[in-house]
Formats: sequence, C-alpha cells, structure tokens
Amino acid sequence: MRRPAMRIVCLFHRTPWPPDKGDKLRAWHLLRALASRHELDVGWFVDDPADRAAESVIAPLARAHAAIPLKRLPALLRGASALASGGSLSIAWFRHRGMRRFLAEALDRGIDGAYVFSGPMAQYPTFASVGAPARALPFVTDFVDVDSLKWRDYAAHRRLSALALLHACEGRRLAVFEGVAARAAQAALFVSEAEAERFRALNPDLPAGRVKVVENGVDADCLDPAVVRPVAVGDGPLIVFTGRMDYPPNIDAVRWFVDHPWPDLHAVCPGLRFAIVGAEPTRTVRRLACRAGIIVTGRVADIRPWLARADIAIAPLRIARGVQNKLLEAMAMARPVVASPAALEGIDARPGEDLLCARSADEWIATIRGLLESPEKGKRMGERARARVKERYGWDAAGNRLLEIIETAFAGDREGRRI
Repeated sequence: MRRPAMRIVCLFHRTPWPPDKGDKLRAWHLLRALASRHELDVGWFVDDPADRAAESVIAPLARAHAAIPLKRLPALLRGASALASGGSLSIAWFRHRGMRRFLAEALDRGIDGAYVFSGPMAQYPTFASVGAPARALPFVTDFVDVDSLKWRDYAAHRRLSALALLHACEGRRLAVFEGVAARAAQAALFVSEAEAERFRALNPDLPAGRVKVVENGVDADCLDPAVVRPVAVGDGPLIVFTGRMDYPPNIDAVRWFVDHPWPDLHAVCPGLRFAIVGAEPTRTVRRLACRAGIIVTGRVADIRPWLARADIAIAPLRIARGVQNKLLEAMAMARPVVASPAALEGIDARPGEDLLCARSADEWIATIRGLLESPEKGKRMGERARARVKERYGWDAAGNRLLEIIETAFAGDREGRRI
C-alpha cells in the first residue's frame, strides 16, 4: 500500500536541469520520482548562467523553491580560507547563507525530512534541528561517488607538486566530513556497489545497512539512433568523446588520448577524425583542435546527433568514480564503445561482448583499428550494447528504489522515533 505523501526538502549543489550530463541526469530523474509522490521544497545553486532557465521547469514540481546564485570568486575565497585554517575546500565552496535561509524557511513550513544531493550539501541537514524539544533533522544524502577518493586520485596523477599536496589534503579533510555526514544521516547513497564498498571500507564503524545503492538509469527511448539524425560533419570515420570539458578527469582523458594513441591512429587512417563534444572546453582542450583531425565543439544543444554520427565512442578516463553516464548513453545509441578499466568500473556489461576495454596506448590503437577495419563487428557490438542497456538500466527502477529508502527512513520519524 502506498504511504501518505511526505513533505521533503531537497537541496542540490547544482541546477538539476537540463539533464545533459551525469550529475544533472541523476538529479533530475530522482527529483521527478520524489515529486511524483511527495510534496517538495527544492533549493539549488546556480553556477552557470545557462542554467537560469531551469527555474521555470523545476518550480512546478515544488511547493516552494529557491535558485541561489553561487558566484565563483566568493566561493573560491571561502575555499582558500578553509584550506588555510584546517577545513575542507569543498564544504566551504558550497557554504552559503542563502541555502541556510532556504532550509530554515522549509523547517518553518514543516517538513518530514531532507534529501541532499552531493556530499558537501550534507552540511546543511547535519547541523540542523527540528521540533521542540529539538531533535536532529532526518535526512538522506546522495553522495553519488566517494568524492574524497576523487581528490586523492587527482593528487596521485599530479605527483610531486604543490597542487598534489593540496589535493591530497582536501581528500583527507573531505573524507572526515563524509564520515560525519553518513553517521548523522538515515541513509548514505552511492551510484554503484563498487563505490558503496569503498565508502564502507573507509568508514567501517557505520551501522549495517546505512550505506545503500541507487544506480543510474538511461532513457533508451530518447537515446534511440532510429529517431536521431546524425550531425553533418563530412565523410570519413569519426571517434567521439562526450563530457563537460572543464572537468579535470575529462581534460586528462582527451589529452592522454591525443598525445598517445591518436598520432598513430591518424597516421594509418588520415581521414579519421576525433570529436571532443562538451560544454566549457578549457584553453588546453580548445588548443587540441589545432592538431590534425581533431574537432572541439564546445557546448552543443544535443549530444545525440554526434553519437549517432560516431563510428566509435571512447572513454579513455584515467581518473573515474562511480558510473560513467557517457558510456551508458553511447551504448543506448548502439555505438561500439572502447573504454579504460577505470571508466568501466560500475558498468554492468560484458567486456568483449557489449563493449571493449583498452589499457595501454598500444591496446587502444589495436582495438580502435580493429573496429575501423571491421564495421560489421562494431555494428553488432553496438546492437548488443543497446540491448544490454534497455534490459539492465532504467530510471523508473532507480526512482522507485529512492522512494523506498526515503519513505522507510522518514516514516519512523513521523511516528516520533529516530531511525
């Protein structure tokens, strides 16, 4: 039997729309799932002017809402001050009185609990209280990935540099907060069992069952190559990488690919092109377009035409956490996918059947050449990939899982007992 509707405040570190990248895809679909059954107050930070139009889309889902500007310079100053005084850059970056005020107003209106998206956003409900006598606010944190380990990965790739030391320091400090937040929450959510296991290993004292998994999904009807017209970019085979191009792991991935496998691939196939498709390319990424055969698109309205045109989709990530939606999207579009071991972690697919894995530059060269020389092999692999995604991944299942966790967590508090 369906439980009665609850009043839930939802806090997001970024605008949960449009669903055009990994964290926004997850945020949007899970927000819609919550709104389908419960009454929501929704607050989010706006750090990109292009996201201002989202308010008109999100507002109808909410009883109350707030789009709070997050300006880069003040956030950077808060983060630098925190690092200098023993705190976490990430926590300080997303510390904002506007979000505290929105949560306080939601508490005044009356709520049953909070859902917060991204670890640093857990600072808000962790230190909030409700009722008289005061009691802790029940909440669920969707960490998605173990962000503290991502900072440690950054440090490992930078090696002996001042930036590596800063990244390692942030990783340690953020890990401490993640543990505190998970102990205060009713549930700590992660995108894959692999990420959940890492978090359990870092926090072995957490109560059994506190750490849970809510996987990502794919809209296979939207990502259907039969209904998408490929982008017109001339003749010849095309390799595509998709992702936001001011994100350090994506920058590292395309730089490595261009510096290592690409020269040999382009030498044996001069008509081959490599398209880097994604918003906000840094100067480093834009300069790659000076190399023969490389296209840097910048922001595109829709990545599907690029995937529809691609002969091969790649993910040569050396730093990766959680589930790479770029892989699921390419698979749903029936593209043959080549990915690094790091990118494949968390994807429930069969290497060699549904997609291909490559490690060294030589493996990347051989794997891509094999697909280029045997288009039928790639076509069959793409068909298997799409079938796998349709069978295994769906946003309805993810939304229902989140609803089950939230309703169980907050129901006990409604009855006057802390879960």
